[in-house]
Amino acid sequence: MLTRSGICTPNNPARRQGLGPRTCFPWPGHQGAPYVPWTTIAKARAAAAASSLRLLTEWGTDRSVCNGVVDGSRLRPWRRKYRVLLVCGIADPTVDMLADTRITLSAPFNIQPRPMSISAPFSQAMAAAAKAAVERASTDALRGSAVTRLMVSWHVWFQVILLPVGADASVVRRLSDVPLSGGIALTGSLGTSTLSVSLVPIRKPS
Repeated sequence: MLTRSGICTPNNPARRQGLGPRTCFPWPGHQGAPYVPWTTIAKARAAAAASSLRLLTEWGTDRSVCNGVVDGSRLRPWRRKYRVLLVCGIADPTVDMLADTRITLSAPFNIQPRPMSISAPFSQAMAAAAKAAVERASTDALRGSAVTRLMVSWHVWFQVILLPVGADASVVRRLSDVPLSGGIALTGSLGTSTLSVSLVPIRKPS
């Protein structure tokens, strides 16, 4: 098989040299480049293919739960070695999304060839962030000059990830932990929703 950097083929002369039938050799312009095992290339291609999928068909939140519907039929190539999870978090342009620990992970689900409904209650960190947003809005409303009904809104992002069968999902505290756990963050599955909370009228203290 021809690649950008070299050639990988079961009939490669490396087979006769005891280096294995699927060793990849660099092209002459890449002399000195390290050999890349075929399995490494295959895993990279699988990750790239998975990350381009559009998987979320529905998503949204209520006051304390993230909900999503995942098209499991598009994850068949990964059904034996991976489990699928829904992840959500509060969109905050002041914090790196990959490093934000205020996220919620669902339980791992076996991949099924059908639409999969997945829900996850807000994690403690995400619930605390949502509560803080409401409190800040309440404080600002009390500075007003009239009776008002308080409406608090913020954006919530959603993403689908894959983790290897048997992997401990509790070690994923931020999106950047997914590849460290052998998982795949499916970037093509990203979606956002607006969560609005309507509270009782608030009267400015006299």
